[in-house]
Amino acid sequence: MAGSAADRRTRLAFRLGRDARDQLIGEAVDPELRRELVGSLMRQSEIDNVAELLTMRLGMDSVLVAARIDLAPGIDSERIEEVSMRIREAMAGRWPQADQVFLDVTNAPPRAGL
Repeated sequence: MAGSAADRRTRLAFRLGRDARDQLIGEAVDPELRRELVGSLMRQSEIDNVAELLTMRLGMDSVLVAARIDLAPGIDSERIEEVSMRIREAMAGRWPQADQVFLDVTNAPPRAGL
């Protein structure tokens, strides 16, 4: 009997360790969430390209999202601010853990892999 209790504790410790590893602060989000974030950005009519997307876990329920985006031509500076606010609010509404969203508007060339 003692062996089975020890086995259960070992399995529990392993599972807790694996779950904790998935929530490590400083780690990037999982690939599925990353794809969803890129897809959400690319569906915005004002965005021509997502040149780079970086993510980092800041805590159990907090994620930093930093995106380098290329906007469609002809958008004036006031419109850029409106678009940025709308995108941030939409991301926070869909992914509440994405509570730190930074958009860098650039004319960067496309980056392979996005």
